[in-house]
Amino acid sequence: MRFDHNRIFRAFAMASELAGGIAFMAVPHAVAQTEPLCPQLASFAAPSSGLQWQSDRDLNTGVGGLTLEGHVRLDYQNFAICADRVEFDRRAMTLLAVGNAAVRDPDGNLTQAERINLPSHLVQAFSARTEAGK
Repeated sequence: MRFDHNRIFRAFAMASELAGGIAFMAVPHAVAQTEPLCPQLASFAAPSSGLQWQSDRDLNTGVGGLTLEGHVRLDYQNFAICADRVEFDRRAMTLLAVGNAAVRDPDGNLTQAERINLPSHLVQAFSARTEAGK
């Protein structure tokens, strides 16, 4: 017996019509696998010491603030972060990954968003590293 999707769909539609209601049918389909926003996170190795970062530009934003721009990558204690930009505000003690942001945590979980507020221990490490110089 040959499996005919169209015939099954028509039968389902007719049964739904006869029942006088609306019904939904799950139709199998191919799901496209999307590339992660930051593919290099798939194979990152945790740094052996302290916070490390790479970026195209490091911009001082006054009173201890720092913005990293362009292909930003941070590694610290089995966390890996990448984004178009990372903004550090020493006054507010915040560290924000902006634009195609992705974070891989020590358990291997990947979080992707347009903006990600980074955890306080990363803020503290970033603060200490910027005080000491890059």
